[in-house]
Order: sequence, then C-alpha cells, then structure tokens
Amino acid sequence: AELMLEPDLVRQIVSEMKRRTTSAEVTVKCRIGLNVRDTWGDLVKFVLASKEGGVNKMIIHARICVLNGLSPAQNRNVPPLRYDIVSRLVEAFPDMKFVLNGGVRFYEEADNLLGFDATTREYKTE
Repeated sequence: AELMLEPDLVRQIVSEMKRRTTSAEVTVKCRIGLNVRDTWGDLVKFVLASKEGGVNKMIIHARICVLNGLSPAQNRNVPPLRYDIVSRLVEAFPDMKFVLNGGVRFYEEADNLLGFDATTREYKTE
C-alpha cells in the first residue's frame, strides 16, 4: 500500500514490467487511499501514473489502508468499504477496467454486486 505514496515510482515499475513481458497482463492492485493521503486527487494521480506506465486494468480494494495503528487483519475489516469511490473511478477513466475487491464474504453479497452498475451507481434488475 505504501507504494501509493510514490506514483512516479509505480509508473516506472509498471513501464519496465510492460517492456519486459509480452505474454502477461500487467495490472496494479491498490487501495482507495492511505490514512496519510486520502483525497480524490491523490487517488486520481496514482491511477494516472499507473495508466501512463501502461496499465489499463486495476484491482481496487475499496478501503483506505491505515499505515500505523491497525494490523493487516484489521486493515481488511475496520476501514469502511467505499464502493462509491470505485464508481467515480469508472466514470473518470472510461477507457480503463476496474475490478472491485474487498468485503465480499458471501454468495449473496457477490450476487448483489454483480447487479451494480458503477456508471449509474444503481442496481440493475431483470
């Protein structure tokens, strides 16, 4: 998670990974922010750096990461889920793919999220 503090370094890492491989997809997995840097602008800067490095798909854990004060296990549960932030990313970067990560524990939760349209922030029903 701390690499989110260094978007330029992430851009370089991603670019080098893309340069060295032709057969594997390069993706970035991140949180929506860090407790020490948790603004929309910071997240956009990080996504832009990843995109400029050559990534077109990101896996987003829809919580912030608390760098000190929470254990790794607590970081997976204590910060609230913010699926709305991932929705904003979908709107802001329509040419990229975002995979939602975090908080799905039961089939019903997964099924509910499958009907979620991030562009309208509404649930689709058939």
